[in-house]
Amino acid sequence: MSTPSLHDDAIIIDGLIIAKWDRALFEDMRKGGLTAANCTVSVWEDFESTVDNIVAVNQLMRDNAELVRPVHTTRDITRAKEEGKTGIILGFQNAYAFEDKLGYIEIFKKLGVGITQLCYNTQNLVGTGCYERDGGLSGYGREVIAEMNRVGMMCDLSHVGSKTSEEIILESKKPVCYSHCLPSGLKEHPRNKSDDELKFIADHGGFVGVTMFTPFLKAGVNATVEDYVEAIVYIMNIVGEDFRDGILFVPEVLLAANAMKVGMAILRPLLAETGAKPVGKMVIGTVKGDIHDIGKNLVTMMLEGAGFEVIDLGINTDVEEYLDA
Repeated sequence: MSTPSLHDDAIIIDGLIIAKWDRALFEDMRKGGLTAANCTVSVWEDFESTVDNIVAVNQLMRDNAELVRPVHTTRDITRAKEEGKTGIILGFQNAYAFEDKLGYIEIFKKLGVGITQLCYNTQNLVGTGCYERDGGLSGYGREVIAEMNRVGMMCDLSHVGSKTSEEIILESKKPVCYSHCLPSGLKEHPRNKSDDELKFIADHGGFVGVTMFTPFLKAGVNATVEDYVEAIVYIMNIVGEDFRDGILFVPEVLLAANAMKVGMAILRPLLAETGAKPVGKMVIGTVKGDIHDIGKNLVTMMLEGAGFEVIDLGINTDVEEYLDA
């Protein structure tokens, strides 16, 4: 399986998109091959204003139904993949829209809200954001977590303070997440998460999404793709068991593999012009757990230049696929 085909086959979910919602954005989602995305419909809006936002997004989704579909369940995500669409998961970046009424949480869930960040940088009725002195999870906040667990709404802690985050992780009966964060081990910033915080959420069944928001990357606004990859690798070393244990390999290798493919696309026609006579077939691939393919691609090119027809099974390949080939 090639890198593009691996991307095409995979379920790709964007952990957070906050933007002006229009058709052009939906078209970009499709071009990027997004299966689903957590799409912000509320930050500082109250209940009524948030409902208005949801009404507007619902109309936009209906008007662009050939590109997107609403997500209410995990099955809707796989349906989006099957249909070649992007699933829209409505999300909040603040619990402000809940106001002080627990019953609003179930209403929002029924409207399609699948994820809520409990605080946005500052204090609210639930707890404390990452820019203030952290007083922890409030009594009302504990009721909010219980109700979110009951209706099936994920708790997001990306902008939440360290103490409040820890208490929510312990309070929640279901996994929680940092949907979009970066490590403070590479850049000290109130929005970034320490090694201990990253390990704590992973040890309690949560997951971590790595953002590419440049102000929080080590090089700031001058950050490049390499800086983003560095942040991914840093976090994978803490929370990515398969990566840490050597089951899967380094993202830099994947970048190098893509560069190699560009070079091979230039060289392959030249090798074909040598007129080598067909000599047989070869099956090639990388074993299960190995998702880098530089060596495989080099060998493939040399075999083709020598006259072999190469059956490339791609990367991360089961033994059964080799036997079938």
